[in-house]
Amino acid sequence: MARPRKTVRADDGQEVYGLSFTHDRKSSKDRYYLTGTRPPVWLGYDKTEAIRRFYAIKAREVSEQVAVGPYAEDLESLQRAKQKVAGEPWALEFLEDIETRFPSDTKLVDADQFYERMRDAIARDPKGCAKRTGIPELGYLQKLDKPKPSLWFKQAIDLYLNRPTKRVTRGEQSKLTAHWYEFAEAVGVARIEDVTTEAVEAWAARISESYLSGTGSPKSVLNKITKVRTILRYASEKGHEDCTRVLRMVRAIDLPSARKVAPKPMSRGDFHTLLDAADAKWRAILLTAMNCCFYAADIRLMPKSVIDHETGEVVYPRPKTNVARVAMLWQRTRDALAEMPEHNLSAVFISGVRAPYSEGGFRKAYDRFKARAGVSATFAQIRDGAYTAAIRGGADITTVRMLAGHATGMSDAYVLRGSEMVKGACRAIETLY
Repeated sequence: MARPRKTVRADDGQEVYGLSFTHDRKSSKDRYYLTGTRPPVWLGYDKTEAIRRFYAIKAREVSEQVAVGPYAEDLESLQRAKQKVAGEPWALEFLEDIETRFPSDTKLVDADQFYERMRDAIARDPKGCAKRTGIPELGYLQKLDKPKPSLWFKQAIDLYLNRPTKRVTRGEQSKLTAHWYEFAEAVGVARIEDVTTEAVEAWAARISESYLSGTGSPKSVLNKITKVRTILRYASEKGHEDCTRVLRMVRAIDLPSARKVAPKPMSRGDFHTLLDAADAKWRAILLTAMNCCFYAADIRLMPKSVIDHETGEVVYPRPKTNVARVAMLWQRTRDALAEMPEHNLSAVFISGVRAPYSEGGFRKAYDRFKARAGVSATFAQIRDGAYTAAIRGGADITTVRMLAGHATGMSDAYVLRGSEMVKGACRAIETLY
């Protein structure tokens, strides 16, 4: 006796002819496949998805023939109706009888042969095809340039870095490369054509995280997106349409404006709470950052060579902009630096694994430290506090800009000899903190 057929029914209760299933013991689920296929053509474990795939396959099979002639649309509709009633012989016979009555000038032909003839005709005489089909756009096909293949991420940045019109400095190359590959990693694809709006929004949220957590500035976030826009815009100007599309996505991102964000100085109470909870390393970090008006990046990248321990002078071009900058250390800052454990690396401050801090590593280390101290203030507020204290203490704005690493209009050589000029600004910060 034959085994009963396992009927697959759609949500409306109608049987799906041509689709079967078997019970998979390993997964304890029903597994669907095309009836009569050897080896089985599996369509998955989910019934709804299997039915969708089944009808997609059948639709492709029907499309292997196309109808031509005055009643082509009617004949194609009839073929679709025959597919739906394939399991009902009486209905199928009725439709086949209708098919025999179609005029001889309307018939089914092989789809591949039909489209091959169409391609040949358009290639030979596009203007003639435009006239006969009533599609004027066909006549302009010969004038269109072939679309350029989508760029890989590496190709896009190489295109910009190797541009012939204006050379990119080595420092700028480093920044562009870092920001571009951070973008590539966040969107998670290899080619520009595969970038989605959701992926770009995820990247925007990722680069904004450092600003929102307080360890980065809104200006640094804007700088990252500007670099990505620059690379996409250049590739777009060179005719790469996928880059144009992604550039529109990036331009649509709503990022914080550096001009609209007011500074948030760290309170004296929070600063001293952190100092009380600090070990030798973190005490030196806090005092150096406040004394010299440093951001987190300035601290973690600070080399030993920029400090003159005899005079207390710090001559340290700002890593982000390479603008010349000077500071004079307080005595307690010098003492804190002297009390730090010694090591042989070039960076002043190193992590617990005896290596220079990465951006994310320093952020996490500070977050852990301030949590132990019971303080919510961000590291960026140290910089804001120092800048604000220097101004309120009566320091000249030009000397404060020299201390903070902002452009002053003076030559770098002059600024680097001006440590005496910033003494007043450093004293004003110490007075408040």
